[in-house]
Amino acid sequence: MVVAIQDAEADARAVMTQGGYDLPVLLDPPGDIANRYRVTAVPTAVVIDAQGKIAEVRVGETTADMLESMVAPLR
Repeated sequence: MVVAIQDAEADARAVMTQGGYDLPVLLDPPGDIANRYRVTAVPTAVVIDAQGKIAEVRVGETTADMLESMVAPLR
């Protein structure tokens, strides 16, 4: 899932379409979710385990392979 922080819905959807991404988008206009997970830079990838705890955080561009290596230990 992607969280669009402080973006208008149309802008977030345009970015997803232009990038060819096919992921659910959660809109967070006030930045509440970003604050909860202490996101201080964009992009940031936060992996949350089945218990709802942060398993890993990566600040900066994240490739599909990087995401896979972050999620793999949780399977």
